[in-house]
Amino acid sequence: MSRVELKARDEMTDEEFHEMLMRSYRQAMRGEGMPLDEAFEKMKKD
Repeated sequence: MSRVELKARDEMTDEEFHEMLMRSYRQAMRGEGMPLDEAFEKMKKD
């Protein structure tokens, strides 16, 4: 898994922030999410 560099909200334009929210929403609607505790466990292993 490759690492993604995330910007802080104050470093994003409104357009970038909106796109990030929409991408997250689409992933959630496709069922691509995972419980938070599982995500942190996966990050610890990587």
